[in-house]
Parts: sequence; C-alpha cells; structure tokens
Amino acid sequence: MAVISLPNTFADGSTASSDDAMENFYDPSASTFEKVNGHLDNGNRIATWGDVNFQHIRPRALSSGEMVGKTEPIDFLGGDSEASIFNPKDEDLPNIYTPISGASIEFYLPDDPTAVVFTWQIFISTDVSFTGKNATPPIQTNLLFFLDGTSVPAAKRALPFMFLNSGASTLSSGTYQTKRQRNYSGHHIATNLTAGWHSASLQIWASANLSRVRVRNMKYIRLK
Repeated sequence: MAVISLPNTFADGSTASSDDAMENFYDPSASTFEKVNGHLDNGNRIATWGDVNFQHIRPRALSSGEMVGKTEPIDFLGGDSEASIFNPKDEDLPNIYTPISGASIEFYLPDDPTAVVFTWQIFISTDVSFTGKNATPPIQTNLLFFLDGTSVPAAKRALPFMFLNSGASTLSSGTYQTKRQRNYSGHHIATNLTAGWHSASLQIWASANLSRVRVRNMKYIRLK
C-alpha cells in the first residue's frame, strides 16, 4: 500500500472545495492518491519487501520485441552482366535493392528507447562462379540492412562465389561448393530512434542468375 499524506483535509458538515478534492486525487507533485497510479517509488516500499524483480514490473514496461520469418524458399532472378532480369548490373543505382519477404518488419515504439537491437538469420545460395565474381562488372549478390528506408553500410554482406571452375582450381569446371552456402546471422543496434512507427528490412541486390533465400527470422528488441 502506498504511503499517502493528503495535502487537503475536510471537516464534517462543511462544504468541500472541488479543487482541493481534485488535488487529493490527481496531483502528481504531492503525496496524493495519484501515487498508486504509476508514481510509486522506493519510499513506498516496505522494508520487508526485498529487492525489486520481474514480478513487480509490468510486462513490456522496460523491453518489448517482435519476430517475423518465412518457411518457404524465395528465388530472386538476376540475369547476366549485360541484361539483368531482376536488377540492374550496377548496384550503385538508387532503389535497386528489394526487400526480402519474411526479413522485413514494421513496429511501433511507445517511447524514446535507450536502444533497439535488430537481429536476423537467413540462408542464401547463388549460382555465382569464380569467373563471374571476377568479371567486369562482377556478377554478384549482396545483402543490405535498411532502417526506416535508409541503408546501413556496416550491415552489408557480399556473397561469395558458389561454383569453382578449372581456371580457379584443380576442380572440374562448374563444381558446386556446398561449404560456400551461407547461414548469415547479423545484428544492428540503433540508439537514435524515437517514439512512433518504424521499419527494418534485409534487402537483396543480385546480378546472378539465381539467388535462393530462406529466412529463419528477423527480430527487434526495444530497451527502454
């Protein structure tokens, strides 16, 4: 029970002031009934209560989060270096990255958090060869993280070639290297987000003929 010392008292038989009654209930600056409406502090804790733990904190008050994902594989078609079907061959062109379904999330922040942590896990393989990777321009598949529509360069990944040919090693031409498939686990921490709606997504650019993506999850965790 809160420790409350009301600032105003009323005598039996006298007319009560509505302003004083309102102050007794709702003034957050004094020791009023407003204390029990979200203004309890350490002074209201009895000595035998012990330490504050998770049972004393309202769910989602200090942190919250959400996760999305996708179970089926997604194929992104690119094309050769001269006439890409899916994306232009020059990745520096604006708006050429495409959001990946299951790795894109919109979320609402109820307050200005100290930080928001983003994590993701996806699997990706391509048909890029050693020759294509070193071509001019290179045949390439890239992943890039976007926050509120703005790219985060530190969270960019260029996928390695998947096929080795005779010019690159003693292996026969076109040997597929399963060890070059990628389970990509990444993260980003944002410390400048404000209350309101936001979006985050992993996006893909590819001039490879085929890039196959399987999304395990995309998460955000808000820290108050």
